[in-house]
Amino acid sequence: MEKKSQAIIIAAAIMALAFIVMAFVVKKGMDNRTFNGRTISVRGVATRVVQADYATGSFSLNADGSTPLEAKNEVKTYCDSIVSFAKSCGIPASAIKVDPAEVEVQHTWDDGRIVSTYYTASTSVNFYVQGDDVLKLSDLDSRHDYLIDMGVMVSYSSFTYSFSDDALTEIKPEMITTATENARIAAEQLAKDNNCHVGDIVSAQQGYFEVDGIEGRPDYEKKVRVVNYAEFYLE
Repeated sequence: MEKKSQAIIIAAAIMALAFIVMAFVVKKGMDNRTFNGRTISVRGVATRVVQADYATGSFSLNADGSTPLEAKNEVKTYCDSIVSFAKSCGIPASAIKVDPAEVEVQHTWDDGRIVSTYYTASTSVNFYVQGDDVLKLSDLDSRHDYLIDMGVMVSYSSFTYSFSDDALTEIKPEMITTATENARIAAEQLAKDNNCHVGDIVSAQQGYFEVDGIEGRPDYEKKVRVVNYAEFYLE
């Protein structure tokens, strides 16, 4: 009889414990369902002004002559002046490339008849620089009117400043972290306005990563911008 009573007591205790555990699980599930239903989605932005570490530039040149050789020699003189000037700005010779000259025959017409014939030679002097030499190329770009004053016939110039893949890879992680932190700050402000608290992050997604020029600033200075989208629990 005594053993039977003990068995009943043990069974009752087990059932009571089971009910407690079940109640806890049910409550936890209800709390989670309510908790999961309250989230906030925000956008976090990180910006930084940095110096481009890669740049290209080119001067296009034309020269006329009464013979093909005369035109080629004239345009070569222009090229030599530009290369010399570029080196004086600190640009290494290895970063300078001169394209072969192309010569075209030209005619002067009058009443449908060829009056005279001459030749035009055209070529380009190109620059490919990295690192600190970017500033030197910018100096060359800003002073290229000096070449015209020297009599060098620059018909067209083009300079572009950008980032190498390695440079972007280096700054991306820190900027992504900053953007996510700024997203939490924005979420906390919105939560505060609604008498809530921000909990753990639900999900995060990098929206886009862009590089732009800055109005009123040198071309070699660029604004890098990272935008993240993050979702947080609200408590």
